[in-house]
Amino acid sequence: MAVDYLTSNYDRFSGGNILREKHGDILYFIDNGAAFGFEKGWDNAYLHNMITKMKKISIKMYKKLKNTPNFVFQKCLSDVLDKKQIEKLLKRKKFLLLQFEKMQKI
Repeated sequence: MAVDYLTSNYDRFSGGNILREKHGDILYFIDNGAAFGFEKGWDNAYLHNMITKMKKISIKMYKKLKNTPNFVFQKCLSDVLDKKQIEKLLKRKKFLLLQFEKMQKI
């Protein structure tokens, strides 16, 4: 969910976009075509609301996200995303880190 929020992939939970191995806990997130696409207000609000309700986080993901400077995102994504999309991603990164930090205090 956190990665979908970060990439603004609003259609992850529309059904059929997550596969689970038959005998394991590995999930495969497929159909990422909506990532970094047109952002609809209700979709963004829905993901925002889902993130505020998260109860469990990956500490490893939190640390990697926090320790990755913004310029790395800009450098790595500038060939495929425009400046506005990168700015929105960095804004979502900041919000996500704040939510993770709130969960740590609970």
